[in-house]
Formats: sequence, structure tokens, C-alpha cells
Amino acid sequence: MRLQLFSVLFMCCLTASHAGQLQLQFKATVGGEKLKLDGSKYFLPATDSISFETFRFYLSSFRFFKGNQQVWQEKESYHLLDAADDATMQLNFELPDSLHFDHVLFTLGIDSVTNARGVGNGDLDPMHGMYWAWQSGYINMKLEGTSPLCATRKQMFHFHLGGFLNGFNCAQQVQLKASGNSSIFIHLEELLSHLSLSKTPTVMTPGEEAVQLSLLAAKIFSTQP
Repeated sequence: MRLQLFSVLFMCCLTASHAGQLQLQFKATVGGEKLKLDGSKYFLPATDSISFETFRFYLSSFRFFKGNQQVWQEKESYHLLDAADDATMQLNFELPDSLHFDHVLFTLGIDSVTNARGVGNGDLDPMHGMYWAWQSGYINMKLEGTSPLCATRKQMFHFHLGGFLNGFNCAQQVQLKASGNSSIFIHLEELLSHLSLSKTPTVMTPGEEAVQLSLLAAKIFSTQP
């Protein structure tokens, strides 16, 4: 069943608060409302509903370009964004005063080299619940909640997208136009519209299915003037 009329938008407002500083403020909404992870229900067609308990994802390797030329790259660029913690939803970049760019490139997830190094610290600390100890790798995106469509225990769905070995690298690059004050939206409903929660309520291991969902996730970013 395609999830229609269910809209999750992430708005990232790029605003120069003062010379040399760029802020990315992410805001999660469902159907124009702020995303709540407290069991609030969002209604779908045919009286179905869905609620969310967890939404976290990694963004990394931020690079800014002017035309084909890279003009700035963030060092040690790893950010864990958690919809349950507003403080994590704002990213700050200290840019040169004279910097001009027209698009930004970043990775949805953690690259294979970083994964191969094993556990890290800061946003990469396993304490955040985004590392598979048994799999030795990071979870790039985690989405969990409940829906009557799920024939699972407590009607829960779990989507943990990650993996970097054996041809199943889930990290995906995202390139978007941006030159200053802009908005970046993540239309999560476009990802979920390719799923049937009644048939596939769980993806929690690396593999072809996780890769295909990660490819779709990288395409649901868009900018708006």
C-alpha cells in the first residue's frame, strides 16, 4: 500500500547569521506539522494511521562548490541529526568571509573508510545507538514507529539503513543547488511511498534491500529559492 497524503518534510534553512558563519537549521514536519516522537498519530487514507518513535540520520563530508570547483570542505565532517533533540538539528559552518558557492555536496550516511576504522567518538560514538556491534558498521538512517498496517509485535516498523561491505555500500551522495539563503527539504513520504508496511515492516540488516532504499533516500532532497 503506497503511503500517500503522508508528508514528512525536513526544512533546512541556510542563513548567514553573520559574516563567515553559515547555519543549517533542520525542521521535521508531518503534513505541515512538527514531527513528534511521543506517539502522536498522523492519519493516512482509509483510516490508517502512523506514529513515530525514532528518527536519526547521519550527514557527512560537506563540500561547497562554485561551478565545478570545490571552494570549501569541512574537516572531520560527521553529523548525527536526531529529531528527538532539537540541538542536533542545527549545523554551523565557519566559512571564509569572501566565499561564494552555488551548490553543496554531502553524504547521507558514513563512508566506507570511516566504517572500516571501527568505532569513533563524538557523533560517531556507539552510545548514540547508530552502530552495529555485530556488523561492525554504522547505521546511516534509522526510522521507527508503529502502524496498524504492520503485522509485527506491537505493530512496529523498523528501518535501519546501513552497510558498507560485500558490495552493499548504503552511503549515498546528495548534490543540491545552494548559494546562500535557501531551504533544503527531505520528502520522506517519497521514500515510504515505495514501501508496503504490511509486506515489509522491517529492514534492519545490510543487503540489496537496504541499498535500494538508500538510493531512494538520496533522491528525496530538494532545494527551494
